[in-house]
Amino acid sequence: MKFTVPKDEFTAVLQTVSKVTATRSPTPVLEGVKITVRADGITMEATDLDMGIRAALKPTAVEGEGEFVVMPARLLQLMNELEDEEMTLSTDEANLVLQSKGGLFKFRRLGTEDFPQFPPVGGERVEVEAGPLKEMVDRIAFCAAKEKGRYALNGVYLAFEEGALEMVATDGRRLGLCRYAREGIPAVKGGMILPVRLVELLRKELARMEADRPAALSFFEGRALFEVDGATIFGRLVMGEYPNYRAVLPTNLDKRAVFAHADFLRAARIAAIFTDPMKKAVVFTFSPGKVTMATTLPEQGESRIEIPAEYEGPETALGFNPAYLLDYLRVVGAEKIEMRFLDERVAAEFRTEDDPFGYRYVLMPMKV
Repeated sequence: MKFTVPKDEFTAVLQTVSKVTATRSPTPVLEGVKITVRADGITMEATDLDMGIRAALKPTAVEGEGEFVVMPARLLQLMNELEDEEMTLSTDEANLVLQSKGGLFKFRRLGTEDFPQFPPVGGERVEVEAGPLKEMVDRIAFCAAKEKGRYALNGVYLAFEEGALEMVATDGRRLGLCRYAREGIPAVKGGMILPVRLVELLRKELARMEADRPAALSFFEGRALFEVDGATIFGRLVMGEYPNYRAVLPTNLDKRAVFAHADFLRAARIAAIFTDPMKKAVVFTFSPGKVTMATTLPEQGESRIEIPAEYEGPETALGFNPAYLLDYLRVVGAEKIEMRFLDERVAAEFRTEDDPFGYRYVLMPMKV
């Protein structure tokens, strides 16, 4: 078997697929990438059993067909050093052989007998454009819990209803919620929780697609499967019941402040420099026409930043973690940020005008 491929395309696909390989697995083939060579194309697959990816590329030439498993790390390192535009690879009795202008390189290959079968496409199937799906993931994924043992919170929740997709994530201290309405989105019984690793891999693949290209989502037997341009991704759903997030969305927020995004972002960055690593709080003091952000770093310094704000309510002080504010401010591009709040006992809510996904970012104040 012998095949020739564009080096950059081969490297890009191998790099993407290799992110899903298992580490220190008792099954050696799970640490490698399965490469299948056919006359009509080449596919690469990797899985750690919890999630997997299959991606395709077009070879320049193919002689013979076959499949094998190869460990990707050193192969990728070599690819990054070679200057060839195209590479010719072949197999001998035990190796993958790479022929380049500068030399001959061999990589031990394994058989595919123990490599798991890629799950078939089945179950409920929904198509959503890549652009809106990625925008929602960008706004939501960082809100998911990172600590192990949070079970249902260690993921992003998707709910499909007739004509709309809703996406939400929370770690118990903050919550992000987006909704995309479009005619033709079908209702799917029950929601599903996607693990964060799967969402991050999906985000990278969506970024390669044109915004109006459809991405297909299928859900069956406790798995989610995504079909995107040139790649298919699957992952086990997070088991458990997602909390009733609508019950915790704040209501009766009687105070409103509006900031310029640029002012708010700069002030939050500066405040974070002086934040106590233990308390992690910036004190916001709202007064008519302005907000003051104050932080104190014991025995090291303090900061006090004042920015203009559209605010006409009574003087109110609230504490927030600046890292959580920066996470939000980095993913919104609006010129103005609207904040609604009540007092230190109730979560505040951040929004922007005319957001296409009705993005709501809910953040609990800290004791100050």
